[in-house]
Formats: sequence, structure tokens, C-alpha cells
Amino acid sequence: MTLPKLAILEQEMDRKEFVKNVGIGLMLLLGGNMIIGAITGLNRMNSQQKAERGSYGYGSSRYGR
Repeated sequence: MTLPKLAILEQEMDRKEFVKNVGIGLMLLLGGNMIIGAITGLNRMNSQQKAERGSYGYGSSRYGR
């Protein structure tokens, strides 16, 4: 099985262009990771709030635990 070659890998570039391309790739990866982390964090917070709302009585609040 042969994989198709990307056009960017066949381009001739100097060190400055290479570092720029690698930097852009890293920023995209880190930014995507931060967005996914924020979404999962929001989901976690929403599920915790729903669990806290469901119980009433002594010890059900944060201060009573």
C-alpha cells in the first residue's frame, strides 16, 4: 500500500519557511487540543451541576459534606 505524498513535503524551502510551517502546525494542534479540552470541561461541569441539584437534605450542599 502506498500513501500519497503531500505537496508541502515535495516543496523546496529554506530553514525560515520550514520553521514557520512547523510552528503553524504546532499551533493548530495545541489550539485544537485546547478547544476539545474546554468542551469536555463544560460537559463535566454540567454533569456535576445536575448531580448536585438532584439531592436535597442534610449534607447535600458543598458545605454539608
